[in-house]
Amino acid sequence: MVAQARQSCGLHDGLLYSTGAVGASMPEHEDQDYDFGITIISPEGRIFQVEYARESVKRGATALGVLYDNGVVLLAERRIHSRLIEPAHTKKLYVIDQHIAVASSGLVADSRVLIDIARVECQNNRIRYSEELPVGMLARAICEVKQGYTQHGGVRPFGAALLICGIDAGVPALFETDPSGAYRSIYAGGIGRGTAKVQAYLEVHWHKGLTKDEAIELALHAIADQYDEDLTVDNLELAVLSTDGGYQEIDGDALGAFLAKLTPPTT
Repeated sequence: MVAQARQSCGLHDGLLYSTGAVGASMPEHEDQDYDFGITIISPEGRIFQVEYARESVKRGATALGVLYDNGVVLLAERRIHSRLIEPAHTKKLYVIDQHIAVASSGLVADSRVLIDIARVECQNNRIRYSEELPVGMLARAICEVKQGYTQHGGVRPFGAALLICGIDAGVPALFETDPSGAYRSIYAGGIGRGTAKVQAYLEVHWHKGLTKDEAIELALHAIADQYDEDLTVDNLELAVLSTDGGYQEIDGDALGAFLAKLTPPTT
């Protein structure tokens, strides 16, 4: 009996496990065994909770940013599922400071928390140093918060991605952040459900030396390439952050004029 018990069990690093026979290897764990805690990395080097957070972003509304000579264009789709919803209150673009704006995708509540953190970071920098917070430093600060939520028990990653744009000493900048806490400086890019098609379009058509109007038209073409419905002033949110004009939302007739160029009326 003792011998049989010794054959059916083993001891590895102080943990008892079943082998079925002497010398048999420890059974491999299924992937789902590693997705219960954010502090667990699978044998393949994956953190499943972070991947699930990225999935929340992939299911979110499409947003994109395009860098041009004197600023950045931000464009986001408004996903309105009922005519009872007021379009103006479905926001994806936010002002962080006089020189910084953000586009978000993913879980709206998570985005709101990150945006509040970003605003406080900018305010603190003004109070302490009497100067604007550089865009890259804000992107890093936000991603340090995000990364902290990937390695502590009792929390979950933020299911939101941000495009952070701004003007640093007269130079426009654009950063993309990820639920893992990674970030990168980009010329143009998208987040949300239409990322693949938006990215493919921008890879082909973006180039240096764009004017503001050209950047707006490029952004509209990029989102139209993956959008299933007609683009209207109600299901889009467009803004420009420039070196000479600051943050300006483009809506109503001004946005309609750009959409008319995108899809001229048929006769």
